Amino acid sequence: MENTLVCPSCGGKGMSLFRRLILSPGAPGICQTCGKKIGISYTAILCLVPFLAALYFAQYLNSTLAFLAGTFGTAAMFVICLSFPLKEK
Repeated sequence: MENTLVCPSCGGKGMSLFRRLILSPGAPGICQTCGKKIGISYTAILCLVPFLAALYFAQYLNSTLAFLAGTFGTAAMFVICLSFPLKEK
C-alpha cells in the first residue's frame, strides 16, 4: 500500500493515506516532498460503483443485510480507490 502514496515526480512520500482516500480527479493534491500537484485519472470515478450499488440495493434488504452491504460497498470503494496510481497534474 505504501506505493500508492509515492509521488510520481520525485519518488518521495506524496500524501497521507487519508488525503489519498479523499482525492478526486478534479481536485489534485500537493506532494508533501516536492510541492508539485499530483492526482488520479478520471477513470477513478469507477471506484464509486460498489458504494453506489450498495446504496441502491440497501432499500430492498432488511436492516442487517443493508448494513452489511453498506459496509462491504464502502470497504470495496476504498480498496479500489487505492489501486489507481497517482500521476502528475
